[in-house]
Amino acid sequence: MWSEVRKRGGICTGMSQNLIDAQRNRSTKTMVSNSEFMLLLDQGTMDKEAVEDLFDISSEQLACVNGAEPGMGLIRFGDKIVPFDNTMEKDSSLYQLFNTNFHEMVNKK
Repeated sequence: MWSEVRKRGGICTGMSQNLIDAQRNRSTKTMVSNSEFMLLLDQGTMDKEAVEDLFDISSEQLACVNGAEPGMGLIRFGDKIVPFDNTMEKDSSLYQLFNTNFHEMVNKK
């Protein structure tokens, strides 16, 4: 369905916690390879191989998602892969708005 929707001009959105699952599953691997835009955040050591396999990235690019700090990672758009740093000061209003760290949110209350 993923490739059919894309062929007809549709926009698909998907999320995965672990890319190793995509590497092991043929249909998921196909979905990833048929995706034009992808945002990669911190990947665990087990997912390191999957990232290298799925995206054919350099060691410098891999370092951007291997142990990355919150707000940092890689953006893939087509055949371009670019590192990004979107870190924010914790006391800023934007940080408070976009923060998804539930440990911080619980401690704040």
